Amino acid sequence: MTTPVPLVLPHDVIEPAPIGWWPLAPGWWLLLVVTIVAGTLLIRWLLRRHRALAPLRQALQEHAEVQRQWQQHRDHRAATAALSALLKRTARWRYPNDDTAALSGAQWQAFLLRTGNGAFNDASVALLGQFYQAPQLDTDAPPFEPCLRWLQQQKQQQPQQPQQPQQPQKSLATVKQVPHA
Repeated sequence: MTTPVPLVLPHDVIEPAPIGWWPLAPGWWLLLVVTIVAGTLLIRWLLRRHRALAPLRQALQEHAEVQRQWQQHRDHRAATAALSALLKRTARWRYPNDDTAALSGAQWQAFLLRTGNGAFNDASVALLGQFYQAPQLDTDAPPFEPCLRWLQQQKQQQPQQPQQPQQPQKSLATVKQVPHA
């Protein structure tokens, strides 16, 4: 018998060095820059929105305080007057281009109905205008719920920017010529 010839064993496979994560490929740099810019813009937008809605948060807190005081004292006139003043201040903040400070009576009620998107009905908005009168019934509560709905709806829309008064444009024809001396 013949002796078997030993096979020549091949050498082990040499693995390449692992690929490092640094330096980053250009696509990763681009993704990093886009993420930083988007994060910065998002934080800036959130801060602006938070500052812009600060008067509304204050109005909601004041609404809760008026309601708490009414539950303790049951003073219809004071609660309705406070709600009306609160809505008026919020309307002046939210609609600076409308002359809401001058509105009263039927015009104020029409404004609330127009801007309320269903928050008020005719009866609840009429109660706001009657804070100087005694309530019709003891069960008539000031319109807390419609006022709260109206305030919450104002959060969904950004307040209008006040319009700057326009300066009259001077034309060359209206400028007086000054003679040289």
